[in-house]
Amino acid sequence: MPGGSRPTDLPWVMVLPMLRAIVVAVVSFAVAAGCSDSQRSGDSTTSRAASSTTETTGSKVTTTSPETTSTAATTTTGAPPTTVALAPLTLTGDGVGTQAFGASADAVVSALVAELGTPVDDRVETAVSSSYGVCPGNQLRVVEWGGFAVLFSDGATPYAPGGTFTFFDWQLRNLGAATPPLSTREGIALGDPIGELRSAYPGAALVDDEIVGPSFNVGPATDSLRGSLTSINDDGTVVALAAGSACGE
Repeated sequence: MPGGSRPTDLPWVMVLPMLRAIVVAVVSFAVAAGCSDSQRSGDSTTSRAASSTTETTGSKVTTTSPETTSTAATTTTGAPPTTVALAPLTLTGDGVGTQAFGASADAVVSALVAELGTPVDDRVETAVSSSYGVCPGNQLRVVEWGGFAVLFSDGATPYAPGGTFTFFDWQLRNLGAATPPLSTREGIALGDPIGELRSAYPGAALVDDEIVGPSFNVGPATDSLRGSLTSINDDGTVVALAAGSACGE
């Protein structure tokens, strides 16, 4: 209307409340939207936290114990001593090879025949007047392979009580080609120089007896390796070997 107010021209007193309501509505909407986003973000965070919590504290908890490394103590044990088996014909202070003094005559002879063949002689003598001197018991069995002899007594010896023929002595003399090439455990054989004998048996007693002649002895009298020499001087050589309980003169 001319000069008057238009219907659409609302007084400011009415417009302001409307504007205020609009602003409030917009702000409320914005706040609500922000809260919704925040809530979604919070939910997501909570969910992740919950998931993390579930993984570490829930029923699916995997507990890893601290890794323990245990090192067992290593003990170095030396190898047990090796026992070298004797060759069947090794001459020792207590027998021949594995045939020890005190063994039965049949067992010893059988073992030696397997190595040396048939003996040159196998005889029984009267012990007190034998070809090897005065020996123990009533009878003496002598088995010889050339210059190698094994003696068996039916009487008591340091190795057996008697009653049957048992092994008590062996002797090796140089009878040339008829003598088997035997040696001791330490490698001493007939013809070896006295220097080798001393090296093999540092404790051997060397004696130059008026009756027996130059000789040596190793070990106790009842279990000894002994022998005869050409001399106890540096030029001496081994001419006989024996062991066991020797017969007397």
